[in-house]
Amino acid sequence: LPIQNGGDGAQRTTVDICQLGGPSQKPTDLWVSQLPAVYEQLCTADGSQKYKCPGISPFHQHVSLRTAKRGPGPGQRPSDPYRGARFHPLLAGLLALGINQSLRGRS
Repeated sequence: LPIQNGGDGAQRTTVDICQLGGPSQKPTDLWVSQLPAVYEQLCTADGSQKYKCPGISPFHQHVSLRTAKRGPGPGQRPSDPYRGARFHPLLAGLLALGINQSLRGRS
């Protein structure tokens, strides 16, 4: 809800993990409130999704999450450290940067 209606002013944004180098699209919704720099890290100036998948093409492919969750067979090592539905470290970095910038802007 908007702040004027008693809410905390949260805004939803989505990050497609493939745009951070992940093997699958894995759209990840985040609700951001009262940390403006976090929203700025994830959205363009007009509020559009900054990390949006451009779609499948010869230059952009995805691994199926269903396949990725199964993982490697017995005795095999995973070929990609970010397989399946794990939280992508670059998303964690964007969130940390935005939180830091938001808090520094308030001091």
